[in-house]
Amino acid sequence: PEEFDSVVLGPHGKSSSSSNEEEEGDASKEFAALMKRMEPLSNAAQALTSMALREDAGVIVPLLFRYPTELFDTLKQGQALNDPFGNIM
Repeated sequence: PEEFDSVVLGPHGKSSSSSNEEEEGDASKEFAALMKRMEPLSNAAQALTSMALREDAGVIVPLLFRYPTELFDTLKQGQALNDPFGNIM
């Protein structure tokens, strides 16, 4: 719409500009709160390379020896990664 000058989306885009500054302020605060809450989940979801995720038992060796920190970070958020999105906020 014409009332928006620019909108930046994604984990690094934290601001947008519009002609309605009051609504923008509320939206910016809500977006910032969402991004803060999503950061650990996003990090956990992206910690392990998809190449290391397989269905066979052989996956244990690369996960434990090549990606131990990433595996631990993912496991810490394991339940939240499987919960409905509505439970996040």
